[in-house]
Amino acid sequence: MGKWKGDLEYTIGKTPTPYINRQTATRVTFKGLDMQKGSTLKIVGTPDGMEPAPVDYLSSVPEGVVD
Repeated sequence: MGKWKGDLEYTIGKTPTPYINRQTATRVTFKGLDMQKGSTLKIVGTPDGMEPAPVDYLSSVPEGVVD
């Protein structure tokens, strides 16, 4: 469905940190996903250095809707 490499410390200057808070939050959008009732979504995170690869929340809305 989609891939994302958590490397924003290099692209927008976010400093790597072991702390999870609003200062380290990032929003990633994948468009054009075809999810139906009963679909399974698998999220795999791989920690890198001091970054723990957390997922705070997932939002699924129809295209054009802002959460």
